[in-house]
Amino acid sequence: MTVKPVVLICSCKADRANGRQQATHETWAREWGHLMDVRVMLGHGNADPEPDEIILDAPDGYAELPFKTAKGCQWALDHGYSHLFKCDTDTYVILPRLLSVIPPPDVHCAGCRHNNLFPHGHMGGGGYWLDRVAFEIIANTPPVDGATGMPYEDAWATATLAKRGIFAAYDDRRYRARLHPRDPDGLWEGTVAATLGHGTDKFDPADMYACHKKFMEFASAGDLISKVLPPLPSPLPTPHDKELQRKYEQQGATGWAPSSSSPLPPPRINQRGAWEREMQRRGLKA
Repeated sequence: MTVKPVVLICSCKADRANGRQQATHETWAREWGHLMDVRVMLGHGNADPEPDEIILDAPDGYAELPFKTAKGCQWALDHGYSHLFKCDTDTYVILPRLLSVIPPPDVHCAGCRHNNLFPHGHMGGGGYWLDRVAFEIIANTPPVDGATGMPYEDAWATATLAKRGIFAAYDDRRYRARLHPRDPDGLWEGTVAATLGHGTDKFDPADMYACHKKFMEFASAGDLISKVLPPLPSPLPTPHDKELQRKYEQQGATGWAPSSSSPLPPPRINQRGAWEREMQRRGLKA
């Protein structure tokens, strides 16, 4: 299948009006948008979409993000994309680098491990890749209706994939959970995408402009692609928050990561060497 990637930015009516979505449009999306398709996902309550906006049949609120992600995956399926990179309005994405790290065929999901609260990862605002195998599963596994207690759609997505034997490939150097917008070293040395926010709904659009200005000052000095670091897989998380576990399972996820004495079930989807690597990282025998 021909490689045809798209970036899907998760936005909402509020971010459409408060300058956050506009800051993305006027910085990295404008600078490199000619290299690949970039679309903004909006939900119910929005109208009159711009050429780069798609209005999905999904709720627009933060607590219902899993629904919007599932509908966005269906949209990508319907439009023939092979890979999608899902991010948010506070994510700074260096598209020339992103194109250079499209996951290989044996990796269906890749991103940054944000923290250790979830058994299969929580990729945070740094964005994450899904290939067609993965986003077809997401599109066909709608979240539990009304399960708004755990709005972390990235954790829901990785859990949904794990139920089908697909585990994310994590790389905390390329996809950053947090980046200071005026940190040229952090930008220049290997970052592909990073969140500039400091938690839910804590993002100043001015930081997006400052980040892009600073990066372009350094980018003019050399090749964008050459500074991408080789992948550095991060260790598997150890979930420890019982309340988050309860909310997580409320959305239909299947439990926490097994102990070393409880091997994983065999994968239902062939990932060639990816499964063996995952088992190795868990200290289990394939």
